Amino acid sequence: PKGFTGASAPATLILRGSSMTAHGLAAITPGLFQNLGDDNGAILISPGGRSPFDLFQGAVYHDVLQALGDAQSVLPIDPDRLTVAGYSMGGYATYMFAATQPDRFAGAFVIEGLVGGDQPATTTLKVPDVIPSLSNLLYEPIEIYQGDIDADVPITNALAAVQRLRSLGLRYQHNLLPGN
Repeated sequence: PKGFTGASAPATLILRGSSMTAHGLAAITPGLFQNLGDDNGAILISPGGRSPFDLFQGAVYHDVLQALGDAQSVLPIDPDRLTVAGYSMGGYATYMFAATQPDRFAGAFVIEGLVGGDQPATTTLKVPDVIPSLSNLLYEPIEIYQGDIDADVPITNALAAVQRLRSLGLRYQHNLLPGN
């Protein structure tokens, strides 16, 4: 980040959407990398994945953890200020990483994230349901951004996550944005 001095810094693992490169979010969401990185003095780690629709599962899940471990071995990342964020398919993976690594991440930030299961998204892939695993977010707050009109990830995905988090009494913030 701008002004980086080499001192211990927060970091965000940022996960791309389907059919994107590791840095594709910077192109479709102007200012996102600046907001998450420079504006917070945070290091951003953006692994690429293996294929356009890998869902960050299987070997790709381990690739992401390896990329994170590599970054932590060479950069002064404060482990107490490590967060995970993602857009669309990366939002799905954000739910998954936050729920499967709750002791690793201080918080999560989902943008237009699909949740799988009974919640349809415009894909031919059958996506496993992450909603049951959200119970693992006991000490991990999550922020969810969702447009009310999204052609790829309908609002029902965010609402299903919010309903689950609310029913469990967990910490979340849901931000509903008008339009696509």
